[in-house]
Amino acid sequence: MFLALREIRYNKARYTLIGAIIFLIAYVVFILSGLSVGLANQFKQSVIDWNAEKIILSTSSNNIISASQISSSDLEKLRWKMAQNYHCFPLQCVRQIVNEAISQ
Repeated sequence: MFLALREIRYNKARYTLIGAIIFLIAYVVFILSGLSVGLANQFKQSVIDWNAEKIILSTSSNNIISASQISSSDLEKLRWKMAQNYHCFPLQCVRQIVNEAISQ
């Protein structure tokens, strides 16, 4: 312990720089984690602000909204299917309608 303290006292600049680098790395991690949480909350809030009763995703999107891509022909099939007395849309019903519309 005595040798370590003497080494730190002898090389103050070196250990100050090491401490500053560790502090800056921790600060960058803190800032990036705050940024990612803020962006996630903003995206979640934008989906809530849609006030949508239902959201239809493509089957290949793995329930990721930004990865969902539905072609215009599939969209027309979905609109036609939804116009046929489908009044309640639980998630399983929507998935079944999407699968039926795309397979036709």
